[in-house]
Amino acid sequence: MLTVGFDVAKEFHWMSVTVPDAVTGKAREVLSRRVENSPGEIAAAIDQIAGFEAEHGPAMVGIDVLGGIAQLLEVIGCDSVGWPHRVGGSWPHVSTRWAVLTELFGPTR
Repeated sequence: MLTVGFDVAKEFHWMSVTVPDAVTGKAREVLSRRVENSPGEIAAAIDQIAGFEAEHGPAMVGIDVLGGIAQLLEVIGCDSVGWPHRVGGSWPHVSTRWAVLTELFGPTR
């Protein structure tokens, strides 16, 4: 599975993209880069994700912070790409961001 993670910060985010290794099946990082917290940079990152999706199928995207400093990333991702939307300030069927990550990736314990 193609996975994308965003480590959110105020001025910039860090994006990491992994794909399954053809031999082992384990995740292999294919991209790790800074993404400025601006509409143009976020749009360029989404274009890169789309390029990986063309080769590896749909991406599972995780964001470590919701709202506040991540709001621009959320809005652009949800509106232009169709990432799942939050409803009334929270994700549907979950109460915290950790629950979102658990729902997406399974329990960590």
